[in-house]
Amino acid sequence: MQFTLAPNLYYPSNYYNCDEFIEISGTKGMMWINQCTSGGNLISKSPQYPPIVVYRDGKVNVYGEDLPRDWRYSFINSTEHFINAIIKGTDPIYTGEQ
Repeated sequence: MQFTLAPNLYYPSNYYNCDEFIEISGTKGMMWINQCTSGGNLISKSPQYPPIVVYRDGKVNVYGEDLPRDWRYSFINSTEHFINAIIKGTDPIYTGEQ
C-alpha cells in the first residue's frame, strides 16, 4: 500500500479534503479505481481519469463513465437494494455471513 500526505493540497469534495486512487495488480492485468472521495472535481470530469480502468491482455478498457461520481450513491443504492431484497424475500448481494 502506498500513501501520500499532502496537507496543503486542496481537493474539492462534498465530504472531506482528500482523494483515493486504488490500484489492483494481478497476474493478468491491473485495475484502477479513480476519484473515490473527491469525485466531481475537475480531475474526475476529465477523460484521463474515468471511474474504472482495466488493463488486461494488452488492452485498456474503461468502465463507469455513465455512473454518478459521488460516494452517497453507494449508500443510497445499497440501501434500496437491501430494502427490495427484504420486500421480495430474496437474498441481498452481500449477506451478513460475507
